[in-house]
Amino acid sequence: MTYKIEFQHKSEGRLRPSDTSQDQELIFKQGEFIPIPNVGDSVTYSHDNERRSYRVFSRHFSYSYTPAEGELCHINIVVIDLSNDEEAGRRKG
Repeated sequence: MTYKIEFQHKSEGRLRPSDTSQDQELIFKQGEFIPIPNVGDSVTYSHDNERRSYRVFSRHFSYSYTPAEGELCHINIVVIDLSNDEEAGRRKG
């Protein structure tokens, strides 16, 4: 099975996240360590060449199979902004 992780940012006051995801594609093969953050975890990634930190708001797992690609687990992770205080409290000084 192949695992693909996509982060999508949801701005405050918006009903749904943006349609774009992080700059680098995150694909893992079965047997590799797959770092899937939980709801409430903070994550940092690049989007539009800018690194920012976010909090995981929700996760959705979609499973599919095609003869060409085999089994795929697509993990969609919606993130929201961290407040400045929350970001400072989550990082080591």
